[in-house]
Amino acid sequence: MFANDAQQCRAIRALLGSHFHGSRLDELWGPTGPTELACTLLEQGGHGSHGEIVLLRVAFDFWNGRGKAKFSDVIEVLDTERLQLVASLAMAYNGDAVDEWVACVVDGYKPVLRFVHATKGEARFPAPY
Repeated sequence: MFANDAQQCRAIRALLGSHFHGSRLDELWGPTGPTELACTLLEQGGHGSHGEIVLLRVAFDFWNGRGKAKFSDVIEVLDTERLQLVASLAMAYNGDAVDEWVACVVDGYKPVLRFVHATKGEARFPAPY
Protein backbone atom coordinates (compact mmCIF):
# COMPACT_ATOMS: atom_id res chain seq x y z
CA MET A 1 0.00 0.00 0.00
CA PHE A 2 2.59 2.59 1.06
CA ALA A 3 5.71 3.03 -1.05
CA ASN A 4 7.90 3.87 1.97
CA ASP A 5 7.83 5.16 5.54
CA ALA A 6 8.00 8.82 4.46
CA GLN A 7 4.89 8.42 2.30
CA GLN A 8 3.15 6.57 5.10
CA CYS A 9 3.88 9.46 7.48
CA ARG A 10 2.62 12.04 4.95
CA ALA A 11 -0.63 10.11 4.56
CA ILE A 12 -1.13 9.71 8.32
CA ARG A 13 -0.40 13.41 8.89
CA ALA A 14 -2.96 14.29 6.21
CA LEU A 15 -5.51 11.99 7.84
CA LEU A 16 -4.88 13.51 11.26
CA GLY A 17 -4.85 17.00 9.78
CA SER A 18 -8.56 16.81 8.99
CA HIS A 19 -9.61 19.14 11.79
CA PHE A 20 -11.67 18.01 14.73
CA HIS A 21 -13.34 21.12 16.05
CA GLY A 22 -10.11 23.12 15.77
CA SER A 23 -7.75 20.51 17.21
CA ARG A 24 -4.47 19.79 15.46
CA LEU A 25 -3.99 16.05 15.60
CA ASP A 26 -1.47 16.19 12.74
CA GLU A 27 1.01 17.65 15.21
CA LEU A 28 1.09 14.20 16.83
CA TRP A 29 2.84 12.75 13.77
CA GLY A 30 6.28 13.69 12.50
CA PRO A 31 8.04 13.00 9.21
CA THR A 32 9.47 9.75 10.62
CA GLY A 33 6.53 8.51 12.68
CA PRO A 34 4.45 9.20 15.76
CA THR A 35 5.64 11.72 18.31
CA GLU A 36 6.32 10.74 21.89
CA LEU A 37 3.07 12.47 22.85
CA ALA A 38 1.11 10.39 20.33
CA CYS A 39 2.57 7.19 21.80
CA THR A 40 1.72 8.34 25.32
CA LEU A 41 -1.84 9.26 24.33
CA LEU A 42 -2.32 5.87 22.69
CA GLU A 43 -1.02 4.03 25.76
CA GLN A 44 -3.11 6.09 28.20
CA GLY A 45 -6.27 6.11 26.14
CA GLY A 46 -5.77 9.71 25.09
CA HIS A 47 -7.41 12.91 26.07
CA GLY A 48 -9.84 14.75 23.90
CA SER A 49 -13.02 13.72 22.17
CA HIS A 50 -13.87 10.09 21.51
CA GLY A 51 -13.57 10.86 17.79
CA GLU A 52 -10.02 12.16 18.22
CA ILE A 53 -9.02 9.05 20.13
CA VAL A 54 -10.55 6.78 17.48
CA LEU A 55 -8.78 8.67 14.69
CA LEU A 56 -5.46 8.42 16.55
CA ARG A 57 -6.01 4.66 16.95
CA VAL A 58 -6.73 4.40 13.21
CA ALA A 59 -3.51 6.32 12.50
CA PHE A 60 -1.52 3.80 14.54
CA ASP A 61 -3.32 0.95 12.76
CA PHE A 62 -2.14 2.38 9.44
CA TRP A 63 1.35 2.80 10.93
CA ASN A 64 2.02 -0.53 12.61
CA GLY A 65 -1.29 -2.24 13.33
CA ARG A 66 -1.10 -1.45 17.05
CA GLY A 67 -3.81 1.20 17.31
CA LYS A 68 -6.48 -1.39 17.97
CA ALA A 69 -9.27 0.80 16.63
CA LYS A 70 -12.54 -1.07 16.89
CA PHE A 71 -14.43 -1.21 13.62
CA SER A 72 -17.64 -0.43 15.47
CA ASP A 73 -16.05 2.75 16.87
CA VAL A 74 -14.75 3.75 13.45
CA ILE A 75 -18.18 3.53 11.83
CA GLU A 76 -20.21 4.79 14.80
CA VAL A 77 -17.99 7.53 16.23
CA LEU A 78 -16.27 9.15 13.26
CA ASP A 79 -18.28 11.66 11.32
CA THR A 80 -19.00 11.02 7.65
CA GLU A 81 -16.06 13.10 6.40
CA ARG A 82 -13.46 11.33 8.54
CA LEU A 83 -14.98 7.92 7.88
CA GLN A 84 -14.71 8.59 4.15
CA LEU A 85 -11.08 9.67 4.58
CA VAL A 86 -10.22 6.49 6.50
CA ALA A 87 -11.99 4.24 4.00
CA SER A 88 -10.55 5.95 0.94
CA LEU A 89 -7.00 5.78 2.33
CA ALA A 90 -7.51 2.09 3.09
CA MET A 91 -8.52 1.61 -0.56
CA ALA A 92 -5.41 3.32 -1.94
CA TYR A 93 -3.81 0.24 -3.40
CA ASN A 94 -0.29 1.45 -4.22
CA GLY A 95 2.12 4.34 -3.73
CA ASP A 96 0.74 6.36 -6.64
CA ALA A 97 -2.81 6.10 -5.28
CA VAL A 98 -1.60 7.12 -1.82
CA ASP A 99 0.19 10.17 -3.29
CA GLU A 100 -3.00 11.11 -5.11
CA TRP A 101 -5.01 10.67 -1.91
CA VAL A 102 -2.59 12.87 0.07
CA ALA A 103 -2.71 15.57 -2.64
CA CYS A 104 -6.51 15.61 -2.52
CA VAL A 105 -6.65 15.85 1.26
CA VAL A 106 -3.89 18.47 1.58
CA ASP A 107 -5.54 20.60 -1.12
CA GLY A 108 -8.84 20.44 0.75
CA TYR A 109 -10.68 18.03 -1.54
CA LYS A 110 -12.48 14.94 -0.38
CA PRO A 111 -11.19 11.75 -2.02
CA VAL A 112 -14.03 9.80 -3.57
CA LEU A 113 -14.42 6.12 -2.80
CA ARG A 114 -14.09 3.96 -5.87
CA PHE A 115 -14.35 0.25 -6.18
CA VAL A 116 -11.28 -1.63 -7.35
CA HIS A 117 -11.70 -4.19 -10.09
CA ALA A 118 -10.09 -7.33 -8.71
CA THR A 119 -8.11 -8.16 -11.84
CA LYS A 120 -7.32 -4.71 -13.18
CA GLY A 121 -6.62 -3.06 -9.84
CA GLU A 122 -7.28 0.39 -11.25
CA ALA A 123 -8.70 2.57 -8.54
CA ARG A 124 -7.87 6.22 -8.89
CA PHE A 125 -8.99 9.25 -7.04
CA PRO A 126 -10.46 11.97 -9.24
CA ALA A 127 -8.55 15.09 -10.04
CA PRO A 128 -9.45 18.01 -7.78
CA TYR A 129 -12.53 19.86 -8.96
